[in-house]
Amino acid sequence: MIKFIKKYFVFIILTIFTFYGFFALYDIHKKAMIVYKDKLEKAKIKKEKFDNCKKIFKLNKYDEALTCFNKLSKEYSDCELRHYIGWIYLKKRKYKQALLAYQYISDNEKENQQLLNTANKEVKLLKAKIAELKRLKRHDIGNYFSDIDRYAQWENPENIIVYIDNKYQKKELLKKAFMEWDNQMYNMINFSYTDNEEEADITASAEDLGELRKAAIESKAESAEVAVGLTTSKTYFYYKNPEKEYIKHSRIMVAYNDENNKPIEDREFYSIALHEIGHSIGMMSHSKHYGDLMYAGTSSIAQQFAHLTNRDVNTIRKIYGNI
Repeated sequence: MIKFIKKYFVFIILTIFTFYGFFALYDIHKKAMIVYKDKLEKAKIKKEKFDNCKKIFKLNKYDEALTCFNKLSKEYSDCELRHYIGWIYLKKRKYKQALLAYQYISDNEKENQQLLNTANKEVKLLKAKIAELKRLKRHDIGNYFSDIDRYAQWENPENIIVYIDNKYQKKELLKKAFMEWDNQMYNMINFSYTDNEEEADITASAEDLGELRKAAIESKAESAEVAVGLTTSKTYFYYKNPEKEYIKHSRIMVAYNDENNKPIEDREFYSIALHEIGHSIGMMSHSKHYGDLMYAGTSSIAQQFAHLTNRDVNTIRKIYGNI
């Protein structure tokens, strides 16, 4: 009887432990499934957010896409995500931010060899680009007056009247470019603005690229076939000072679209506008140094960053005899 009780007791204990083990395993499995489903749900949400950002990117809405990707990057550590961020910053010519994005991929990508190779290549190129920009900045002194072969002046530069057309909704961007020149010239040149085109000294507008190039060819402008901006000026010589050429009226045109008929980015439009305004206030030729905004073509480093250099400003001041 005692043996039977012992066996029965052992059986009960084993049964209890078996059931306990089963329920423990079930509980572990249940928790694991919850974690797994949670991961799946998070991955699904991430994919939906990522796909939404990529849709915006594919519509060429790069500013909006960048905001979307940057917001997502705060939630997820993802190298593909950083690739999109780096690409947009590179297109916007914000090289330091682009370098940070590609450096992250270079340091963290372990599986996608193609993405890693791309990132390593961009890191190398961006470091060289930033170093070159620093070198150019150190040399941004003096002027290039001796390099230009033609210049002119406004007779009353203290009050140049400007009319800006709001075609293609670019009026504010054009006005911002005029204001940058105005601020840099230390009251030597002042612009005032009018809504009456007939009373303006300078008229400025955004134009279709095809129409702009047609006008460039008609005016026999340099490199008319590839022009993205055009300034035509009527000038005269004052009989009391026949050696000086004066500007009577200037017409500025800036392309709002590219050769694929897609709108160009505001930064590029702004840099072209700055360049053309430089022509309208007296720079009838170009700088020979690609670090200056008034360098011919759109490959200028300053144009890529959309700002005037000290050399640009000093040369215009030299034209007006104030340096």
